[in-house]
Amino acid sequence: MLIERELSGESVPEPVGIKQAHEKTYYQIHKEIREAQHQSGAQLGSLSNQTWIRLVPGFLLRTMIKLADKNIKMAAKYGKIAVTAVGMYSREPFWFIPHGTATVLLTIGSIGNKVVEYEGQLLAREHLCLTVSFDHDIVDGAPASRFMSRLTEIIRNGELLKTGQNV
Repeated sequence: MLIERELSGESVPEPVGIKQAHEKTYYQIHKEIREAQHQSGAQLGSLSNQTWIRLVPGFLLRTMIKLADKNIKMAAKYGKIAVTAVGMYSREPFWFIPHGTATVLLTIGSIGNKVVEYEGQLLAREHLCLTVSFDHDIVDGAPASRFMSRLTEIIRNGELLKTGQNV
């Protein structure tokens, strides 16, 4: 998961692995994210607090990222699913098309009002702009579709938030 932390007076995006997320409640995940935001870069084991990383040429940095992506230890630490939120400050609804090396990329956009028909009436309802991208070399369309149907159901009914149960 990408979190934003303050390093040397600058906001920096930082990848943080949430292990066994499927066994945790949303509140436990929230608490883990907040704790990670307050840890020092050395505690997280990240490179974002290393000033030399900014001096690496783009082509070399991209090569380093591709090599790290294939590293089993890195996959065990950070996982293969990335979640990022880009729409929390937007006043207009928008979707974001992510680009990354994770097997599944979940990008949370903004929330906007949209007129929908509900029980024969036109009503304004809030809609979440959400983009989920799958690496089709690894995840076939049918399992991806089933995942999206289930994710939509979970978000729509909000049961996990009401009960605090695990996903």
